Amino acid sequence: MDIAAFAELTKQIIAEDGFEDYIPTLLLPARQMVLALEGIPADVDTEQAALKWAEKTAKPGEEYLLAYKINAMQFRIVHRQGKSRTQADFDAAAAKAKAKPKAGTKRKASTKRTPAGNRKPTTKGKSTTKPTTKHKAAAKRKTTAKRKPTTKRK
Repeated sequence: MDIAAFAELTKQIIAEDGFEDYIPTLLLPARQMVLALEGIPADVDTEQAALKWAEKTAKPGEEYLLAYKINAMQFRIVHRQGKSRTQADFDAAAAKAKAKPKAGTKRKASTKRTPAGNRKPTTKGKSTTKPTTKHKAAAKRKTTAKRKPTTKRK
């Protein structure tokens, strides 16, 4: 993966979650791992902490892509491949604009698969899937199971 592709993924995350609380994110392509660095104290420089963390986490010479916030409007991506290291800065404002819908607008409906495989329209955060006949029958069997009569002893 190159810097531009990782920047697009980062912008998608920013669009979904916002940029205010963005934390350093490390991609290790060879291991197919994505890690995030949480809990950086306010008095510690985020850039230095993120770079130190990435160097410590990645094996010597292992490729990595590291994204971190450099100010309120931009993020930086550092790409280490072998012994070379490149970096590029990106504007988060374009991604931030997509982050929150305007008041009074509805989110676009998406589709979700029900357990039976049918597609039903849903809105994010609100599922409209209903139990299928198969699930209803299983629930009915559980509720209509006969119990053995109990006898009271005196």
